Amino acid sequence: MTAVIAFVGARLSSSRLPGKHLLDLAGKPLIERLFERLERIPSLDRAVLATTDEAVNQPLIDWARATGRACFAWPGDVNDLVGRIDAAVKETAPSVLFYICGDCPLIEPTLIERMIAALKHHPSADFVRVRGEKGKKVIHQGIDAYPISTWRRLVSASTLPHEREHVGAATAKFADQASFIYIEDEPIFFSMEHRLSVDTPSDYRFMSQVYRDWHAEHPDDSIVDLRHVIRRLQTEPQLRAVNAEVKQKGVLEQSLPVLLVTAADDTVGLGHLRRMLPPARALQDGAAAGVQMLIQG
Repeated sequence: MTAVIAFVGARLSSSRLPGKHLLDLAGKPLIERLFERLERIPSLDRAVLATTDEAVNQPLIDWARATGRACFAWPGDVNDLVGRIDAAVKETAPSVLFYICGDCPLIEPTLIERMIAALKHHPSADFVRVRGEKGKKVIHQGIDAYPISTWRRLVSASTLPHEREHVGAATAKFADQASFIYIEDEPIFFSMEHRLSVDTPSDYRFMSQVYRDWHAEHPDDSIVDLRHVIRRLQTEPQLRAVNAEVKQKGVLEQSLPVLLVTAADDTVGLGHLRRMLPPARALQDGAAAGVQMLIQG
């Protein structure tokens, strides 16, 4: 095994939470907190930000340049995520690659290190998966590992629009002929389910609280311990409730665009606007809608 590279997919044009990758988490952008976690993985050779060259993403590209992180800005179809990652793969030539969702700032570095070790010991394997108790889902989100041969098969199999837009969506087309290796994980990571990605304002409120509370008691150069977060979620129902109602958008779903119209000025006050906020949040969280608000006044 030679180079092991993580490709972090990120764009600033999210329909439910535009600009989310540059939102603040305890004094640093979300995307920087994610890269800090990747940089704790000893066997990972490099992490690359994979974005597009749209003007909206220029602040993200500027962040990468300013902080010395590798960045690949793709000029192709903005909805073709597989094509974007594949272009970055061809430019860097890894033997094993990880696709990391850029909105998951609680990825577990020790898990990725163990996935790399498993693939080193089983170089003929097509996939590495985490195994726990039957019927229990692992809490980890936003991590996919591919030997280069498996990645090439995935790219070839990704022919439909939703398969190009979501890395891994075409895996089922050849998974029954693939070889798998399984690694064990700590029981705490199977002890509960909760959203760890940031797709909506409610998700951001949750993640912001987690990071703010952690760094109030720990050094800035530390990373938030996912085990600590899980223990808090198990004992603090108010923390679980912050983003408990957020719907995970399926690979075949598109965000419904919604325009809400209200009024607010010195004659009608803020009451109309205030009453519009709960339905806006409900549409974002429960209906996976991209909400814009027109305020007259």
